[in-house]
Amino acid sequence: MKTINTKPQPLVPRMPGSKRRHLPEWAPILSQGFDAVVEYFGGALWVSQALVQAEQPTVKLIIVAEAATDLRAIYSCWGSTGNERKRSTENQLRAWQEEGLEAAWPVIKSCYEAHQQNGGPSPRVAAAGLSLRLLTVSGIVRDTPGSGRLNVVPNKSQIARWLKYKPRWPKAPEHLRIVSDYRSMFLPDDYSNTLAICDPPYCGVLGKATRRGGHYISPAYFGHRPHEQFTADMAVDSVQHALSHGCRTVIACNYNADWLDMTYRGMADRYKYSCARTVRGSLTGLNNNVKPAKRENPYKDTYWVFQKIGTGLMEVAV
Repeated sequence: MKTINTKPQPLVPRMPGSKRRHLPEWAPILSQGFDAVVEYFGGALWVSQALVQAEQPTVKLIIVAEAATDLRAIYSCWGSTGNERKRSTENQLRAWQEEGLEAAWPVIKSCYEAHQQNGGPSPRVAAAGLSLRLLTVSGIVRDTPGSGRLNVVPNKSQIARWLKYKPRWPKAPEHLRIVSDYRSMFLPDDYSNTLAICDPPYCGVLGKATRRGGHYISPAYFGHRPHEQFTADMAVDSVQHALSHGCRTVIACNYNADWLDMTYRGMADRYKYSCARTVRGSLTGLNNNVKPAKRENPYKDTYWVFQKIGTGLMEVAV
């Protein structure tokens, strides 16, 4: 398929819960020849990379929302027309590498923490984000709830890789728009040929969940609260926004839950979309601390495909 690259070059070195492995499975959906891609929760931007790096790309515009300042800084470097931002990021990264991890690690962490809630997406923040996502286990960058401080340590097996690492900047789209909050997302004037990806931080059982009960999920991102209502709201509100604006195809990802499936099907009916659910299985990368007591892991990685009725591509979502 010339309009999709199922093995694109990564922009972000490592990201928990990334959709890289979904690309071959989604190829029939992604190869519909979209003009624009909207990613409500940017992350590693694997879907955008797959479409922009295609042999015959059709996507001209990517709109992405991302709360993490370091990721927005990486996107800004990627989408910049000149090389100044890229060089500044590479120079900062090289300076930390020359200092060595022992001296650089507290500086990298403090840079990330200081800019997570306040500050712009500068090349220095981009370098800190690239470093942290290389050095931590599975690229996890999470905080201790209520502290505003990172709760991560270097993965010793990644230190040698970090010391030699130099960012590679994949091909960028003609137009890139970046916002800091999915609730501030805006869509193109013509939504009829737009693909929307809604891949929020995953939501578990709401309320107090215990490790002994087998339903506790460890946070995978800075600010990730898997058992809070606002996390569930992300899964619903982003999809409703995309459907209400008439995006041609919408893919939503989360843990499987009947309440979420019923909500999605209700919205699909209201906005005249088909809706198909695919349960892929346990997502162990985000469930390392789920330890069920003599029961199967209750959380299954799942995605829903919404196809606008009348597009002539209903078979994709069936």
